[in-house]
Amino acid sequence: MNGPALLALQQIDHELDQLAAQAKRLPSRAAVAAAEEAHRAWAAQRAAHVAVGDRAGEAIARAEHDGAQLDAKRANLEAKLKTVIAPREAEALMNEIATVKAQHDAIDDLELAAMEEQAEAEGAIDVLDGQEPALQAALADARAALDAELAGVSVEMDAWRAKRVEAMAALSADELSFEYRDIVDLCVEPLAVAEVSARLRLQLGVAQVLLRDLTRSGHVTTFEPGVGLTDDVHTILRVIDGLRQLS
Repeated sequence: MNGPALLALQQIDHELDQLAAQAKRLPSRAAVAAAEEAHRAWAAQRAAHVAVGDRAGEAIARAEHDGAQLDAKRANLEAKLKTVIAPREAEALMNEIATVKAQHDAIDDLELAAMEEQAEAEGAIDVLDGQEPALQAALADARAALDAELAGVSVEMDAWRAKRVEAMAALSADELSFEYRDIVDLCVEPLAVAEVSARLRLQLGVAQVLLRDLTRSGHVTTFEPGVGLTDDVHTILRVIDGLRQLS
């Protein structure tokens, strides 16, 4: 048994696990989360002010519509008043005109309040729009810092993976861990990756990673199908059967 190689492999796996955990706890992840939360809060504030402005705009439109109807009604009443001779009828028309005027005044007050509310909302939106470039820049900087840190971790992991391949190459097939050993035992005959995945009940992506490790360490050999191989019905059926077993 190649004890040193096995110990080296264990140490390498430990280092890879540590780096994977480190990648999840990078300081820049907190900075990205904070920048994203700040932008979400900004967007929520802006949306709230936009909604207020929209409601105010609808209120203004209703007030103008209702005011126009009252103007038409008042004009009609004033036209009738000019033709009325009876004092009581004239008094009734004058009272009705006064009522219409009071209603119009109330609508004008509502419209003025809505216009003030709309102006405040638009002002708040202008202020928030001025803040967005800084928020976007902070988010972009945080993401760039995270990408840089992840790239550094990735370089370290690639180096350890290369050492892992070297350590695996020093082991015999019997000394490999069970998931690798099962694949080596299975691949005594040419098999499609999908068939290896199906027979060992592994996810296709997992099987591809394990086979790639074994290929690099020299324990298995992979090849791309030739032009004529796709005409082999038996091979095609085996691949289809393997894919069906995965579903």
